[in-house]
Amino acid sequence: MGQSCLDEVANPVVADTSVFINLNATGFATDILNAIPNPVYLTEDVLSELREGERRGHAYSGAIDRIVDHERVEITALGNQGAAFFRSLVEGSTVGTLDDGEAAAIACALERNGIAAIDDGKARRICKERFPGLMTAFTVDLLFHRAVQSAFPPDKLAVSIFNALYNGRMRVPVQFAEPIIDVIGLQRAVKCRTLSRHLRAFGVPGAE
Repeated sequence: MGQSCLDEVANPVVADTSVFINLNATGFATDILNAIPNPVYLTEDVLSELREGERRGHAYSGAIDRIVDHERVEITALGNQGAAFFRSLVEGSTVGTLDDGEAAAIACALERNGIAAIDDGKARRICKERFPGLMTAFTVDLLFHRAVQSAFPPDKLAVSIFNALYNGRMRVPVQFAEPIIDVIGLQRAVKCRTLSRHLRAFGVPGAE
């Protein structure tokens, strides 16, 4: 089983838009959030992006209200320090800036001594270069949290991860590729496009 970077830390998790979309795609977002012991924050900018996606007809209708109503998720605004971090992440050249949701999640994590849950490669690169002390996590770290593993029977965990991959196009970091395939099984894995390059590296034919 994969080792989540969140297992040994109690810091708050600040998730960006794609992470909440992935969690919703699992079909068990509420159960996952209930299991994770860390406080979970949703910034106003991320909430705005989720609402805009819902208005455009993306496939998570009703999910935003469930997230907002969930007592384990706190909607938060940026303070002065967070706003300064935010501006530094959205102003400047394209190569060094991010969209509002990603920038707000990172800024909030910096302000609250939290963990930025973010999958985007560019955003993670910027974090590493500019904020080396900031801890980051992938969506997969939430799904492989030992508290989620304890709360979910194996079949439910497998379905959750497969749904996030197949419906949410969840990004898979290389260190989780083999554990994910072990959990969901090869028959499901070959249907997931975000696993294709990993499967090819393992010499598995037939990946989408």
